[in-house]
Amino acid sequence: MAGVTADFWRLWTAATVSSLGDGLRLAAVPLLAARLTQDPRMVALVAAAGGAAWLLFGLPAGALADRWDRRRIMVGCDAIRCVLAVALVASVATGHASIAVLMAVEFLLNATETLFYGAAEAAIPAVVGGPDLERANGRLQASTILGAGFVGPPVGAAVFVLAAAAPFAADAVSFGLASLLARGIRADLSPAGAARSVRRPLLREVADGLGWLWRHAELRTIMVLLVVWNLVESAVFAVMVLWSLRTLQLPEAGYGLLFAALAVGGVAGSLLAERAGRVLGPGRAMTASVVATVAVYAGLGLTRRPLLAGALMTGLGVAAFVWNVISASFRQAVVPEGLRGRVSSAYRFATWGVAALGALLGGAVASRWGLQAPFGVAAVALAATAVVTLPRLTNLRLTAARAAASGG
Repeated sequence: MAGVTADFWRLWTAATVSSLGDGLRLAAVPLLAARLTQDPRMVALVAAAGGAAWLLFGLPAGALADRWDRRRIMVGCDAIRCVLAVALVASVATGHASIAVLMAVEFLLNATETLFYGAAEAAIPAVVGGPDLERANGRLQASTILGAGFVGPPVGAAVFVLAAAAPFAADAVSFGLASLLARGIRADLSPAGAARSVRRPLLREVADGLGWLWRHAELRTIMVLLVVWNLVESAVFAVMVLWSLRTLQLPEAGYGLLFAALAVGGVAGSLLAERAGRVLGPGRAMTASVVATVAVYAGLGLTRRPLLAGALMTGLGVAAFVWNVISASFRQAVVPEGLRGRVSSAYRFATWGVAALGALLGGAVASRWGLQAPFGVAAVALAATAVVTLPRLTNLRLTAARAAASGG
């Protein structure tokens, strides 16, 4: 790939290794929670704890990513996450695991992740040529979803059945390896103007990122749509482990296969996103992603057939990752270099921070109306939001905004 450096491949390898460990944990944590309790509200609390970290730390993390060397941030965050994963291994192996322990570890892992993602996303344009952003983001997302979705969850679920602590031990190893790999990045990832901005109050730095994001009409619209999308997605995924075990009547290992199906679609969507954006244009490609997601949520809420559910999860993966690649590339292209960390974290604060509320919503809806109800709520809410927001995300407007940012 022209414009893609060796440093990108170091970043890619580190992300891939870490994502494989995340995939193991992604299946094992809900399964462990389901062993500890059958109450959808308690299971949802574990997911809510992870989302709460973005509400508390998402904004200052972005400001710090625009002050500190981003390579050192990534190295340090993965080292800390390795220690946290080891602590979870110890609790499971000694029989001290509980919903409270799972909530605490998920909160701390996600708190560290806020800083890591702020630094990593801001670093991508520094190691990739501008014209190759879509392709590089597609490759990066394809590899991470391959580990976090396709390989990790089914393996994690199968290994969890044999030894509950083993998936968490593998996650700890992956974080350690990713930290070592990130150390090998040679590019200067110090933010432009870092020495000057460090003298400014942190709250002012945070306000700069929030203000810039809100004033950009297209990014603001994308953010509003994604807030609702992630809210309802979190509601669905918070109770999916119980839905798969009770409604679909899958064994514990089968829960991981649902995520494998999601990952197959995610890899396909990541690799197809560049072509979809080129053929349809960014606005139409994003519209197609949202419409497909609404249809999938409706289908999942109506089916009790595991094979059909797996096929629908594959479609969900395609739609989500076409959206992810195109929207992330647009954001990286239009945000000024010195603001990327802050704007990225402000964006994630809004769009990921709702995960806690969404998880609680999913647990409450499932507890009152059944495990299939969150899917119907998700379809209706996302469709209503799309009607309002998508007309503002046309090919013409998105292309013009990107051209203006590049000075074209």
